[in-house]
Amino acid sequence: MKLAQVLGLSLTLLALGYYLSFAFALNDSHDGSPSLGMGAAIVFSMLVASAAMLISSCVGLIRREARVREGVTGRLWHVVFAINSALAMIYSVMAIYIVIKLVAVDY
Repeated sequence: MKLAQVLGLSLTLLALGYYLSFAFALNDSHDGSPSLGMGAAIVFSMLVASAAMLISSCVGLIRREARVREGVTGRLWHVVFAINSALAMIYSVMAIYIVIKLVAVDY
């Protein structure tokens, strides 16, 4: 579970950094290039992988007994768990919103 927590947070931060590195190119008046589309696809795939890891590991670590058993104790791990729990909730809300939008399009 520790590995999933660290990898999920790392992937989120990496995706954010990668997005910020090409975000200014998205705002330019230039034509869309394949590299920008590839960058967006990479960011999206990193965020999906991060969401899968964070949601499953945060649900598994809800109970205190599970956190103690997995060794997620101490101030640092509590901060990491709190950040990851917030990210997992954001990812869940975004997924529900996307599903609702996709279902609403069909009607």
